[in-house]
Amino acid sequence: MSVTLETSDWQRILLLPPTSRDAVIYEQILNTRGLETVVCRNIAQVCREIDSGAGLLFIAEEALESDQNFQFENYLRCHAPWSDLPLLVLTLPDRPASDSLQRLMLSANVTLICRPVDVGLLVNAVQSCLRDRRRQYTVHRLLDSPTAPADAAMIVSN
Repeated sequence: MSVTLETSDWQRILLLPPTSRDAVIYEQILNTRGLETVVCRNIAQVCREIDSGAGLLFIAEEALESDQNFQFENYLRCHAPWSDLPLLVLTLPDRPASDSLQRLMLSANVTLICRPVDVGLLVNAVQSCLRDRRRQYTVHRLLDSPTAPADAAMIVSN
């Protein structure tokens, strides 16, 4: 999969929160810190938005228990080898991880955040995920460039 992205596409935060009220709250928290968000209604929309570029997915664990979860897991497995989309999964307190979440944790870049969410922890986790994603896109761009062998040699020598 060849990806041509605008500069900020890798910074987009896809949100699939448990409720529309939560969507408004998380969107406000992140937007006031200058972070771009896209609220998604379902897993199918998440997959379409990932194809347009994404920095991370912030998703409620309940969304992973839908019938579309196997589709989502397969979608992530088929992604480009350089791409390891960070997933921040909003979990319920005092509840063991669902089978869906356990499967996803074995194959994807998953960080769990337990409710109720500490805003400082959430913002820190989001910023960390975006830094990781920026590095992925940088490596992808370097590997895709005509001067990739020379660029790689320069990186290795430093």
